[in-house]
Amino acid sequence: MAPYMQTLPATLAQPSPSLHADLLKKNEAELEKIEAKIKDAETNMGETDLSEGLREKAGYYCRIGDMDKALPALDVALEKTAGLGARIDLVLAKIRLGMFYSDHGLVVANIEKANELIDQGGDWDRRNRLKVYRALHHLAIRQFKEAADLLIDSLPRSLRPS
Repeated sequence: MAPYMQTLPATLAQPSPSLHADLLKKNEAELEKIEAKIKDAETNMGETDLSEGLREKAGYYCRIGDMDKALPALDVALEKTAGLGARIDLVLAKIRLGMFYSDHGLVVANIEKANELIDQGGDWDRRNRLKVYRALHHLAIRQFKEAADLLIDSLPRSLRPS
């Protein structure tokens, strides 16, 4: 998470420069592997493999906390991905990123996109994850009743309070 470490306030104890350099090297090495997969998919394989590589790259940027590179990578992956389930997963990743960085505008915009995609045929798991993400957003903006309703609705019927 070297990119994320750079966003931390100076008032926090800063990691050692050698740790930061090591993390940057690891990030570069991993991104080179992913880029090689993407180039191979572009020249030797089909759209599915290319889409998979782009999703992997976007996921990696999300995992290391590089919001500036993750959002454009998620957009490119979303553009090149045909499957509805994978598209929903990419939009849900944007929501998680927005929650992590407390970017409520990003969260709200992508909740709307996810709703549209799920209405086109999302499965139970993705519908439920979206309910939980919506509930977390409602908690963040202090709308506790709406959050509670969504969280209860995400439970299996046998576990819901009477």
